[in-house]
Amino acid sequence: MDDDKYNKLGRLFQFINNDFSQRNYNYGGFNGNYKTYCIDDVQFPEDTLQLINKLMLINVVDFYEIEYLKSNNYPEKYYNAEVVKKSDTLYGFHYQLPNILFHYIFNQLKDAALQFLSVIESKEFKAEFNCCSMRDKYIFQYPTHMHDQIFKYLDSRIENFYLLHHQFNFLSDISYNDGRTTIYKLKRIEKVIDSLKGFDFKKINL
Repeated sequence: MDDDKYNKLGRLFQFINNDFSQRNYNYGGFNGNYKTYCIDDVQFPEDTLQLINKLMLINVVDFYEIEYLKSNNYPEKYYNAEVVKKSDTLYGFHYQLPNILFHYIFNQLKDAALQFLSVIESKEFKAEFNCCSMRDKYIFQYPTHMHDQIFKYLDSRIENFYLLHHQFNFLSDISYNDGRTTIYKLKRIEKVIDSLKGFDFKKINL
């Protein structure tokens, strides 16, 4: 995944996933299942606007394995709806869109996530950083003052690690810094990898 693609997807995800935004929005628009914004409040660079237009032509079901939707008892009316709707005054973003965008981005970075889990368990990494890092089946952590050094090490060995790190830190709380310690939630990473089984992105190119 290149930076431009990541940014156009990430912008839209952050916009519709931020319930603390100063922009006005409403739930239940377009007869239900949509979070709506005034058109004038939906202002993005051209590539993200083109993404929104493309999503208007795609239904929710197109992103998922149909058996996953049925097993979770989603009604057909819900998952056969368009991902984005538009009227003269409003944009409507389907409630599933944040989940779709997050997993679509992560699917593009899945190899980086798997490499990350592998590298932090490697003999080479442990020989270099075992004295200042800690891991168990739930978390991987290290002192914040070591962040630049460890980040540089991981970024030099994992393709797209800097984008994965951004997704973990700025598009989710899978990783965070509490001022003293940088923490990655390993179980959450494994759970997201597993949840990709419910999606089908093979025919989708955003």
